[in-house]
Amino acid sequence: MAKVQQKSEKITAFGGIFFVLDKFDSILSSVIDSHLGLRSTLIGYQYSEIIRAIFSVFCCGGDCMEDLNLYLKDVLTERPHTRVPSADTVLRGIEELATENISYTAEKTGNVYDFNTAEKLNQLLIKLLLATGQLTEGGAYDVDFDHQFLEADKYDSKRTYKGFDGYSPGVFTIGGLIAYLENRDGNCNVRFKQAETHRRFFEMMRSFGIHVRSFRADCGSYSEDIVKVVMEHTEKFYIRAERYAGLYEKVKRQTGWTTVEIGFQRYDVQSFPFESFEDVKHCRLVVHLTSSTASIHTAAY
Repeated sequence: MAKVQQKSEKITAFGGIFFVLDKFDSILSSVIDSHLGLRSTLIGYQYSEIIRAIFSVFCCGGDCMEDLNLYLKDVLTERPHTRVPSADTVLRGIEELATENISYTAEKTGNVYDFNTAEKLNQLLIKLLLATGQLTEGGAYDVDFDHQFLEADKYDSKRTYKGFDGYSPGVFTIGGLIAYLENRDGNCNVRFKQAETHRRFFEMMRSFGIHVRSFRADCGSYSEDIVKVVMEHTEKFYIRAERYAGLYEKVKRQTGWTTVEIGFQRYDVQSFPFESFEDVKHCRLVVHLTSSTASIHTAAY
């Protein structure tokens, strides 16, 4: 038979967040305030407290900042020496950190597309990864790049090719960790000014003493200007090549295929010199085939 005990102290489903916030304050709060500066010199909330509140909402399964007022504020204030801003204060703090867009005009169409580099916040992101030991100064890492299409019903959201309004930020990840991102209009072609995005990323990594050992991306990065920037800053790279009829003819003429096993799947593998871009040298096309699929990548060694 189950025993029932009456407890006078408060019990909460979110009590475990206190241990997480202890780590947040001991490792991250000082980094945030030293980088972003003090938001208030008197009794106002600092940026570390605002970011800690956002962090708490998502760690506790919240969907929006209003969950802070509805479910979490009373719980979080039970933690000693913790000030919890309201949802409105958090949203004002986020707005204060916003930066101006960079507008680019497409030469062929005359269309104007907005980018937002959020340089200071990207620098903070790297500093936090270094502070937590997830990245190390002087370390060499493998980087993945892709565009993420985010649905949003905002005044400046644009219609994406996926059929909804939103944004299409370019995201750089290292071992699953977001290391850098730039927002862009949802209706912007993924290759438009992408080389500039890569250049800013590589320069920021270099400023923190972080070396990019290899780079991987899908065919949205298959462009000569993008490949040239990537080659300047990496030891090797892998970019999925754009398929066309002439390329398939080259693949058919290849001999000497090697059979390998990758993830319990057998592939026929071959590579040959890459000649599609006039100013890109010393690269090879890597092809692996199964009985039903073909994958073609541009690679540099």
